[in-house]
Amino acid sequence: MISYQVPEGPDGVRVVLSGVVDLAARAQLRKVLARVVADSAGAIVVDLAGVTFLDCSGIGAIVTAHTEARRRGRVLTVSRPCGVVRQTLELSGAATILVRDHATAAPGPCR
Repeated sequence: MISYQVPEGPDGVRVVLSGVVDLAARAQLRKVLARVVADSAGAIVVDLAGVTFLDCSGIGAIVTAHTEARRRGRVLTVSRPCGVVRQTLELSGAATILVRDHATAAPGPCR
């Protein structure tokens, strides 16, 4: 189960996720990200600091949104992946296209 907030700022939208992002959460995540990509302007940052687990279905949902954002001439990146979430992004190869600032990708837990 994931929870999310979508605060808008002057430079775009931040999607702040928390919880477990797995197959059970995929549909909800895809819906949230699709709505943000369709309805907002500017850059989109998916903040993963509160995510405790991320599997390939969650990565797939984020990559799908990233692709749609690029198709619309926009940028979608992730920030603050920590611990096992960061490792999962790196092992999958998705970190190279999604992680905005590798300096903020902490090796341990964020909290």
